[in-house]
Amino acid sequence: MKNACKTLANLVLVLGAIGSGLLAKTFGQRLDFDTLEMVRDSPRTAVIFLSALFGVVIIWALLYAAGRILENQECIMEKLGIKTNKPAPAPAPAIPTKSQSSDDNIEVIDD
Repeated sequence: MKNACKTLANLVLVLGAIGSGLLAKTFGQRLDFDTLEMVRDSPRTAVIFLSALFGVVIIWALLYAAGRILENQECIMEKLGIKTNKPAPAPAPAIPTKSQSSDDNIEVIDD
């Protein structure tokens, strides 16, 4: 699980950086009314790129931290001598239950 978190974190970081660049490239343009052409608006491009990258970095940090926490937990468990690969305990046997019907609670008194 720890490796999955770290791998997913790195994948999110790489794909998020690529996606942030694509968003900035696509939406970082404005229409110049004099020439009626799309021109690059540098401040808008930078803001879009950095804001999208900020969200990606937050998700990366959460996933990477979860991986590190799991890794540290495993090291602590090894130092304490607690085995983590124990098989799951067998489930408890089912307790039979008596079905309740309206006639079961009636006592008959014979005089």
